[in-house]
Amino acid sequence: SSPPPRPSDLTDAGASPGMPYDGRSPLYGGTDANEGDKTYELKRAAHWQAQTIYSDGGESGVVMDSAGDLYGFGSPYGYISMVRLSRSHHQWVQSGSYNFSEGFEPQQPVVFDGNGNVYGTLQESGKYNDGMIYKLEPVVNTFVLKDLYDFGHGTGDGAYPEAGLSMDGSGRLFSTTRSGGAGYGTVFELSGKTYQTL
Repeated sequence: SSPPPRPSDLTDAGASPGMPYDGRSPLYGGTDANEGDKTYELKRAAHWQAQTIYSDGGESGVVMDSAGDLYGFGSPYGYISMVRLSRSHHQWVQSGSYNFSEGFEPQQPVVFDGNGNVYGTLQESGKYNDGMIYKLEPVVNTFVLKDLYDFGHGTGDGAYPEAGLSMDGSGRLFSTTRSGGAGYGTVFELSGKTYQTL
């Protein structure tokens, strides 16, 4: 199968990292605010062709859940904004919009678990304002933000995460921080309530 296009190859430039791709066409992604903060769909014919499917909400990346809905993430004024897009009559339509004021500077990519929970990192939030790991839990047609871990305990745990999360098959979360540890950042794992640097 053909590999996904590099960001420099895209007609709609400014693609966000972490685009979800299952090895088949189409492919989805988002552009940053300088390119209009759009969510796009790429289809492979003779060449990759980009089509805007939503004009707002893809600045910080796009992820697909197990039901096939797309979630576009943005960060207006630094806070988390999430839009859900669903297929209806061969078109993508907005089926949900969620905004959160508890966190600041969301990082990408985010990850979903099998229960529809969204996990991500915030660069400047939490108890010590050194960043946090959060969960967005679906509750009665909305999502509730929960703080899973606060960086900056002063014990070498790390601070200021500048990347999103990866999840393994056991549900453990992994990522990195910009500072902390020996002074050059950390690689960390969160398993349930247990946090450790690697």
